[in-house]
Amino acid sequence: MRPRSSAVRLVLCVVVLWASNLLGCSALVAPDTSRLHDDVDAAMQSEVDAWSPMRPDAATRPDAWQMPGCSAPCTDGTVCDGTSCVCPPDACCPVCGTNETCTFGSCVSCGNDGDACCDGGACNAGTTCVAGSCTACGGVGEACCDGNQCDPGGACNGLTCDACGEVGQACCEGTCNGDATCSPSDGQCHGTSTCGAEGQACCIPNSCSSTDLVCQGVVGGMCVQCGAQGQPCCSGNSCNNGTLSCQGSIAGGGTCNPCGLAGQRCCTGGHCRDGATCRTGGMCA
Repeated sequence: MRPRSSAVRLVLCVVVLWASNLLGCSALVAPDTSRLHDDVDAAMQSEVDAWSPMRPDAATRPDAWQMPGCSAPCTDGTVCDGTSCVCPPDACCPVCGTNETCTFGSCVSCGNDGDACCDGGACNAGTTCVAGSCTACGGVGEACCDGNQCDPGGACNGLTCDACGEVGQACCEGTCNGDATCSPSDGQCHGTSTCGAEGQACCIPNSCSSTDLVCQGVVGGMCVQCGAQGQPCCSGNSCNNGTLSCQGSIAGGGTCNPCGLAGQRCCTGGHCRDGATCRTGGMCA
């Protein structure tokens, strides 16, 4: 019986050793999950640390953007075309200066009386833009200035400045000259005229009531007879008949004197009488 017991004990020892080896091996191969997570997190963090966003440079700033091909901003009215700054068709490069406007590629004078209107229809003081040209404005018979304005003594009527302030004329901004009164109903001056007749002060602007009277004197003038021999020339440097011509200082009024005979000045239109002819210098011979 003893040998059998020894054999049983031997078998039991082998079983115990096998079981213990199995448990030990399991301990060696079983993964440590906490360490696994740490390793993954560390690897991901290293990838993040290695990445950096694109740094902006001059090409990504809106204020530094240029059209493709042009290395610098185009100036003086030019635009970028391919790799060069060029002047567009019918444009002016460099741009026009003050009191100039661009017309079909050329800078031309603008803004003064008789000039083309500047950009936006602008004209210099005392002129206004009419049909693309600057024309004198404000005076009686001239175009109304911007805002329907006229010089003193004139009122804008449609597009033109008309004389105002005297009896039968439009009121000048609600007022009339002398004893005349402005009627709100028709905007006209009513009453008795105190200017324009012979011996009276000239009406504004330097006018008289009849064609045989002329305003003598630029400022504070008086209406006097005109057109006869020895009298001041009438309006338009005219005289009463064809044997008289306006001579002397035309700017100062001039005087009506005989004309047309030999030794006299040629009459208006270069005419002479009694066989004389108008020679160089305006004298009849």
